[in-house]
Amino acid sequence: MGKRILLGGFLVALIACMAAPAFAATAKKGGRGTAPVAKIESPRDSSTYTPGAVVSLVGRATDNEDKDDKLTYQWDVDAFNVGQERARILSFKGKNATFVPKQDGPPGTTYEIRLVVSDPTKHRDTVVVSLFPGSSNPAAASDEVSYQLGPGDMVNVAIYAGGEKQEDFTAEVSPAGTLTSPLIGQIAVAGTTAFQLSGKMREILAREFFVDPQVLVTVRNQARKVFVSGEVRNPGAYNAQEGLTVLSACTLAGGFTNYAALNRVKVLRNENGKTRTIEVDLSKVRRGKTPDLAVAAGDRVDVPHRRY
Repeated sequence: MGKRILLGGFLVALIACMAAPAFAATAKKGGRGTAPVAKIESPRDSSTYTPGAVVSLVGRATDNEDKDDKLTYQWDVDAFNVGQERARILSFKGKNATFVPKQDGPPGTTYEIRLVVSDPTKHRDTVVVSLFPGSSNPAAASDEVSYQLGPGDMVNVAIYAGGEKQEDFTAEVSPAGTLTSPLIGQIAVAGTTAFQLSGKMREILAREFFVDPQVLVTVRNQARKVFVSGEVRNPGAYNAQEGLTVLSACTLAGGFTNYAALNRVKVLRNENGKTRTIEVDLSKVRRGKTPDLAVAAGDRVDVPHRRY
């Protein structure tokens, strides 16, 4: 009797061991495996957007059973106006995508961004983020979109490729109007908008380093500075206040030294990526014979040394 019980138990265990691999294979093949885990790298949830400025969508997912190239990424972007009417503005398959909120769209529009990642066995994971208007003032929003970078501005740059963040850094635009970026090195940025800089960097990175990179450029701090150099007592950067002129900027810089050539003052201004030189005769301005020149953020005022 005891031998029969032992033999029966052995047979049950043997059958269970033989069935286990087949069951595991059936579970994976039959769709009982784990679902991928999706994540939206950009934009962040509850962040703001600027009408007319490109929004880059960057997704990522992990899966214990399937490689990334076996996963399917589906983006859907819906717009909600004040009346909560939903409108689908984007439907796209791929890791990365972009869309541009309309500048003439209904004020107060919010955006719902949905990423669905599926594996070959139809397991899926969904993640959703929302974007809110960055400014209720259309003029202010327009200014932000068209703002041209200049010396002293602080910008944040995030570079994505292959679904992963490759670089994330903050840099200051130099007095010469350049910005130093990893991989790229120095790049001229003065007179360009954040959107234009994003496209410029994306083009370089796609040509030499990555496949289909995404570059997000945001202005962290608009310097709005005027730089005064040469024969002034305190050369440096000064706030470009409303109504500031060349003469008043020099006054902020402590006034002139005894060697200043007031009749040959130059203002260097970046316009559309090119430097324009404007000559100002401050000796005539001080005597009221010619109007003073208003300065703009990013201008460089140079007071040369007097000739003998």
